Amino acid sequence: MGCRRHRPGVIFDRSIPTFTSENFAGAVNRALAASGLRRDEIARYVCHPGGAKVVEAIENALSLEPGSLRAERDILRRYGNMSAPTALFVLKEVLAAGTSGQMLACALGPGFTASFMPIVVENPDG
Repeated sequence: MGCRRHRPGVIFDRSIPTFTSENFAGAVNRALAASGLRRDEIARYVCHPGGAKVVEAIENALSLEPGSLRAERDILRRYGNMSAPTALFVLKEVLAAGTSGQMLACALGPGFTASFMPIVVENPDG
């Protein structure tokens, strides 16, 4: 009997964007509170782009301007969803663009887990 090759992978549920829209802001608020921060102090969210619809859901959940997570979309288009470490590729792009200030890195995981890391980037000119 022949052995069928299986490639490891993850099946993404269609409900993830809706779940993100409804629950991500609360998770962000709790993470910020645990770090002693408020949403109005965040200059840039650096997010794991789980997919185009997830990026839209994050913008919606955080009341960001549509299209404001441009680096997330660019990384997703160039490399695809590489799981939570994709946020590090986004961070590299955001830093290369010269963005500074208080940021919050956000990564999503299986079973809808969310991880957060506050980052402060000093402006090199001031």
